Order: sequence, then C-alpha cells, then structure tokens
Amino acid sequence: MLEVGGTVGRYRILRTLESGIAGTSFLARDAGGDRDVVLTVYAADLDWGDARDRFAAEAGRLVLLRHAHLVPVEAYGEHQARPYIVAEHVRGMPLSAAVAREHGHSLTERLEWMEALCAAIGHAHEQGIVH
Repeated sequence: MLEVGGTVGRYRILRTLESGIAGTSFLARDAGGDRDVVLTVYAADLDWGDARDRFAAEAGRLVLLRHAHLVPVEAYGEHQARPYIVAEHVRGMPLSAAVAREHGHSLTERLEWMEALCAAIGHAHEQGIVH
C-alpha cells in the first residue's frame, strides 16, 4: 500500500494530491534530483480489461511528448505490479480555479488560455495520445 513516507523507486511520497477511479497522484520527492515531482500511480484494484496495459503504454509515449503548454512527464515505471508516471511539479493555481474566479482575468485572457489548451491537446493527439 502506498502511503506518506513510503517510496516508489527513487521517489518518497510526501502527500496525496488527488485520488480518482484510475489512480492516485502524490506530491513526491525525487531523491536523485532533490526536487518535488508529481507521482501518479495506477489503481491497484482497477480491472477494466486492458486499461492497465493502455496506461503503461501511454506512459511511454508521454515521456516523449514535449510542448510549451504541457507539463513534461519525466519518467515512468512499475511498482508492485502497478504502472506509474512521474511529472514535473508545477506550483500555482489549477486552471480550473483561475477560470472560476470572477475578477482579475479578461475575456481575452481566458480565450488565450483556451487557445493554448487546444494547441497542447492538439499536439498530444498528433502523437497518438487521447486524454
């Protein structure tokens, strides 16, 4: 079982960020680089046909994906028969929270965000990744 203080490869789990049906994301410390990362681990009890294999295969493609508006996935692997991915930890406000704010962002700025988001998703789709 993964818990705060535990390790996955060279990553020490600091806290849970988000847990969903497909897995859990943790804030973790990269012992090799002495920095924080986001570690997302596939759910242990999830049995959706070939979903586990697709998660693992997509992880391999995500490492190769580079775009100005995408957080880079830096590594992937397997821990206790569960695939995981490691991404750069970006500090700041989630886009959903920024968009929900009523003040401080013009319509033009929000449309620029959408344009950047669509460009990033389009780039991922061109690489065969559908999210």
